[in-house]
Parts: sequence; structure tokens; C-alpha cells
Amino acid sequence: MHDDQHGTAVVVLAALTNGARVLGGERSSLRAVASGDGADVFVGVSSGTVEKHLLATMSSDAMIFARSNPQPEVAPDVAARYA
Repeated sequence: MHDDQHGTAVVVLAALTNGARVLGGERSSLRAVASGDGADVFVGVSSGTVEKHLLATMSSDAMIFARSNPQPEVAPDVAARYA
């Protein structure tokens, strides 16, 4: 386990909690995937790039946490169009 994983877990959990609150949902009702279609949450932890057509298949109130460093899986301007 890398030492940054604990910090990443705390930040993602806090963001999920706040994101669910802003969107009017409950954390327990969210469907999350590492990659997939129709999901509420995308959590990226790889160096790959997620194609736009896959982001378009996510739910209308999706949350995207592109965590790869230094290049995120989804650029912030692209994520803003889909989540």
C-alpha cells in the first residue's frame, strides 16, 4: 500500500459525501465503478484516459474524481461537461 492511498481515500470519501449532499442524494444509494456505463460516480486511479463517449453514458448527476497524477483520466474542462 502506498502512503498516499490513505489521504486519497479520505479525500474521495469527503468529496462523495459532499457531492451526494449537493446533488440531493444519499451516499448509500450511489453506484460507483472504476470504469463502466450508467454510473453515478467515476473514481479514476490509473494513468489511462477515459473517452468522452463513455462519460456521456454516465447518469445526469454524475461525479467524476479523476485522481491520476500528473495526468488525470479526465481533464477538468471535459469532466465539467458531463458531471
